[in-house]
Amino acid sequence: MANYRASLAPIRKCPSEILAAIFRSYLEDNPRRIRRLLLVCRLWHNLTLQTPDLWTNIPIIFDSGSEAAKDVVDSIKPRILACIKYSRNLPLDIDLDLRKLCPTLTYIENQGRIFEENYLQGIDIDMLHGLGDHWPLLADSFSSTPWNSSHIFELLSALAGSGKENLKRWKSFSFALPEGFMDDDTMPIWDALAGPLPSLVSLSINQSDEYDPNIPNHMAFTDLKSLRHLTLNDTNHLSCLDIIPTTIRILDIHLRDYQEMHNIRLNRFRFLRVLKLTGYLAQTGPTLILNLPELESIAFMGAITSIEMITFNLPLLKHLFIQRSYPTYFVDPPALSAASITWIIRGHSGEERAWTTTLKEEALKTLLRRYSSVELLIITESTEDALLSVIGDLKHTGELPPSFRIVRIASDRDVETILRTRTLA
Repeated sequence: MANYRASLAPIRKCPSEILAAIFRSYLEDNPRRIRRLLLVCRLWHNLTLQTPDLWTNIPIIFDSGSEAAKDVVDSIKPRILACIKYSRNLPLDIDLDLRKLCPTLTYIENQGRIFEENYLQGIDIDMLHGLGDHWPLLADSFSSTPWNSSHIFELLSALAGSGKENLKRWKSFSFALPEGFMDDDTMPIWDALAGPLPSLVSLSINQSDEYDPNIPNHMAFTDLKSLRHLTLNDTNHLSCLDIIPTTIRILDIHLRDYQEMHNIRLNRFRFLRVLKLTGYLAQTGPTLILNLPELESIAFMGAITSIEMITFNLPLLKHLFIQRSYPTYFVDPPALSAASITWIIRGHSGEERAWTTTLKEEALKTLLRRYSSVELLIITESTEDALLSVIGDLKHTGELPPSFRIVRIASDRDVETILRTRTLA
């Protein structure tokens, strides 16, 4: 009876193009679910294999914390080969996340703990803790491949393809590296991925090192003539990119100090539409005149202590995004004009708790007094009461911007989620 009911289910009458649309929605958050579609029935299996765009998104999260690196590669590689095969010649979106890649010594220690927990039944015997201290010769034997790098070459080769012909199909590439990954012995990883990427539209390189990561001393990625969106968490990575600044429309870059703004020569990216600056900007340094005539949106993120040394020569912006951390950081808003503004507090829990209602009111008053052109303001829910008080005070004193019409209240954890909208009378 169950089989009979299943044969009469309305989903069986659903046209193939509607089913494919449902599949796309289902895979949007997690493309690795595609295996579930293949196992439902023969119809779904065949339709999935015959719909190339279901296979173009290839996320790879390399987590070898409690599993041998080779076993992880063996489990990932078949899916990569299937995606490349069944996507046919469509552009590929590659997300290669190696941040959880486990060092060889850590893996052995983890296996020792698993053995202890499963077989020694809680006896307090730390068999392999401090392996490098107890057996230095064994530690030295692994020093040449501290990140199991040899195990992922075949995975990278599958991504790049024979003769690296697959690189021509890459539309977006996100590359996240673990801390210490750029040691000299692992530099061949870059060589395995290096090559021309003529169709690449979006590139993101994220490394966990806080200071001075090693990078290739030669161009790793070349022929980036289609690149529009560039995200780097270290400006040093610019040296491994053969980029044409005039093609970049969105630049998201992390700064460790103010001088880096001069080093990267921001004004070279003269056709930028969106600029996101994250990190630390010191209070002293040579004056920078920021001249980006086509810029539409700019964001200031992180512990920015001052931007007094920047002179903005920008048009009226569509959007300004300001993220505040500790109250003493970024005291004055930048001197520019914007039609809409997002103002949020983000930081460690201690930094967020430091924002009293009085401090929020002072910051918001300064913001609204500075931007007479603002029409829309987006804030988070925890700042709503402070803003309503400020609006009342500025109305009373006649300082409320005449163009200010709309307030949107977003979720404290997700600024993209708008909870409600208020229209000012």
